[in-house]
Amino acid sequence: MNVPDADKDRQLLALLSANAREPLASLARKLGVARSSLQERIGRLERSGVIRGYGVRLGAALAPATRAFFLVQLDGPLCERIAPQLAGLAEVVACHSIAGDIDMLLEVAAGDLAGLDAVRARIGALAGVRRVQTLPVLKTRFERR
Repeated sequence: MNVPDADKDRQLLALLSANAREPLASLARKLGVARSSLQERIGRLERSGVIRGYGVRLGAALAPATRAFFLVQLDGPLCERIAPQLAGLAEVVACHSIAGDIDMLLEVAAGDLAGLDAVRARIGALAGVRRVQTLPVLKTRFERR
C-alpha cells in the first residue's frame, strides 16, 4: 500500500467511525474518489480484518444508565481462566488485561446502582479474584467507538 492509499484509508476509517451509515456516494465525495473505488477499498479493509464489523450505539434512552470501570486484582496469573467467566456476564462490556498491580480493567454497564453492585459481587465471588475496586462513571465527555 503506498502512502496516499494509507492516508485515504485513515480518512475513510475516521469517517466510518463517525458514521458507518453514511452513504457511499457522500463518503466518496468527501474523499475525492469514485464510488466504485471506495466500495473496493472498503471491501479490502473488511477482508484484511482492518474493519471487523459494524455496530449499533444505543442512545441515552436505551443504554444502561449506570456504568463503571472495575479494577480487578487476581491471586496470580489467572487472566486466561477468569476472562471466559467474565465474558459470560452480559454487563461486562469490555475486559482488558493490564500491567501493574491491577490485573484486569473491566468496563461494566447496568441499569442502576443495584445492578452494578450485583455484578461486582458476582465478579468478587469468582475463585482467584482477590479484590475488585469500582470506579463509577459520573459523565462521559466523549466516546470513540
